Amino acid sequence: MFVSDTDTEVIAHLVEEELKTTNDFEKAAVNAIRKLKGSFAIVIGSDMFPDMLLAFRKESPLVLGLGDEATFAASDIVAFLGFANKIIPLDDFQYAVITRNGCEIKNWETMETLELKTQIVTWSYDAALKGDFDSYMEKEIFEQPRAFRESLYVDNEIIKNIAEKLLNAKRIYITASGTSYHAGLVMQYLLKKLVNIPSITVISSEFENYAIVDKDTAVVFISQSGETADTLHALRYTKKHGGFSIGIVNVVGSSIARECDATIYIHAGPEIAVCATKTFLNQLSIIYQIVFEIAKIKKSLPADELNALIKEFRNLPDVIEETLQRTNDYVKQIAEEIYDYDKSFYIGRGIGVPVAKEGSLKLREITYSFSMSFDGAGELKHGSISLIDSDMFVVAIVQNDETRDDMLGNIQECKSRGGKIITVTSFVTKEIIEKSDYIIKTPEVNPLFTPIIYTVPLQLLAVYTTKIRGYDPDRPRALAKSVTVK
Repeated sequence: MFVSDTDTEVIAHLVEEELKTTNDFEKAAVNAIRKLKGSFAIVIGSDMFPDMLLAFRKESPLVLGLGDEATFAASDIVAFLGFANKIIPLDDFQYAVITRNGCEIKNWETMETLELKTQIVTWSYDAALKGDFDSYMEKEIFEQPRAFRESLYVDNEIIKNIAEKLLNAKRIYITASGTSYHAGLVMQYLLKKLVNIPSITVISSEFENYAIVDKDTAVVFISQSGETADTLHALRYTKKHGGFSIGIVNVVGSSIARECDATIYIHAGPEIAVCATKTFLNQLSIIYQIVFEIAKIKKSLPADELNALIKEFRNLPDVIEETLQRTNDYVKQIAEEIYDYDKSFYIGRGIGVPVAKEGSLKLREITYSFSMSFDGAGELKHGSISLIDSDMFVVAIVQNDETRDDMLGNIQECKSRGGKIITVTSFVTKEIIEKSDYIIKTPEVNPLFTPIIYTVPLQLLAVYTTKIRGYDPDRPRALAKSVTVK
């Protein structure tokens, strides 16, 4: 019997109890670990056995870094960038015996030695440094032109394979959480708009409750870390029921990347800030490339129209750069004038819906102010419009497509109730000028690329508002970069 204030200390006591029956540190630790329930990634050491560390994994990320002079154990490869570029990701029920001579991987149910291949990480140490920026989030926002350009050079054979699998599926789901879910909504829109293929985007935590999966089902899993617990659970549910799994992931060697039937990396590099910025745009890049490939195979668009879209798409890194240069100072000015507002709505229609959702999420994640978005601006009239008054600002996403006139009507409804209007658009008309208090004008792009371009000033608005309010945008309270618990 022992008493402890923390769950982790319980593990130390369990090992201590096991050492009363054996002098074998490894065996004692394994016996203790076998008694644990729940998810964990833990390293155990003892001053009685100073030449050995034991690292165990169950349902939480754990990766080994193999350096020239040391072996590292961490939840993320960013922890040892610059010291090791060879990694071994551990799976559930595996553990590492780390000594001065290297490491050995075993199964902690049987204690049998396993032969696991190392993987190479190409991320550089400098990529994980803040540089001259005040925060990692700002640095990563301004890295987006370069990061997006990197995503254009993925293996086209993987893109083709994924496109063919989606074409042959009788049912398609897209599942993710947070920002990655918004990327999934963009994919759903593009599949319908460009190739006339129906799909359903489901929040990962509800996937098992809503999805019907069988051998004719393809499921796309989107995750920056590749370790998101709810998304990982949805993946294992899919595999259990015979569905084909496709991973869109940033972190090399992560659980989702390893367990999916087909995986494509987004090549965004390390993202340190809790808020996703460059990884969102790179997820979108991969999604657009997949849908373009489906359109090419299916011949759902005239060849000249599709080629024009692809040409404009491949020029987007320059447009992202221009957007940053054009909007940065003005967005900073807007932040200085609206930072003390404690409530906001973000509204959009069509492909502007996920943009509004992402902008709203960014703001509430790090400013701690109430912000709400909708599954379409038309939903305002069904209750929420009663909240609008002079103490609220409304961010309106207006792209130059068939939704434009309805969006202008929604803006007028918000303005007539006293809301301060911030319009994000690539075109400006007299009507937009009359209805808006602020207009964030981006470079002109095809409305299909709204999510990639319009998202950038919304990221800037969130980070600058946060700094003016005196908060750290990199470390929002109660949030973690990778959500590894359900």
